Amino acid sequence: MVDLRNTMPSDLEAVRRLLREAGLPTEGVEDQFPAQYRVATVEGAVVGVAGLELHGRAGLFRSLAVRSAFRGTGVGTHLVRERIEWARARGLSHVFLLTTTASSYFEKFGFRRAERGIAPEALAKSKEFASLCPSSAICLVWQP
Repeated sequence: MVDLRNTMPSDLEAVRRLLREAGLPTEGVEDQFPAQYRVATVEGAVVGVAGLELHGRAGLFRSLAVRSAFRGTGVGTHLVRERIEWARARGLSHVFLLTTTASSYFEKFGFRRAERGIAPEALAKSKEFASLCPSSAICLVWQP
């Protein structure tokens, strides 16, 4: 059975391993870790992660990764839905994300394509927007 829980500082290395396995950047994760991240666990082992960083009243969804043995089992869906509900509960105005491979996946959750330039200044200055994701990455936005 998969459980979702708040991350703890001791989860950072397991999260970094998941991100590397998924080909996602690990740089900057520690900036808002553990407070803005959730993990999925099976029998205590971290099998998935998702982050929703706060930048003013906007959020940056990043670092959705699921251990390969658990892909296709709904772990990612549970993490995305939880982070969206978390954003809604905090009254965020928008949640942005950048992706090079998963735009159609996130569109299933209500994310829509947007111009990268509409991101609020605080979010645009984040490592993810400013340097980690290539300019070719697709920008998506979710609004409550």
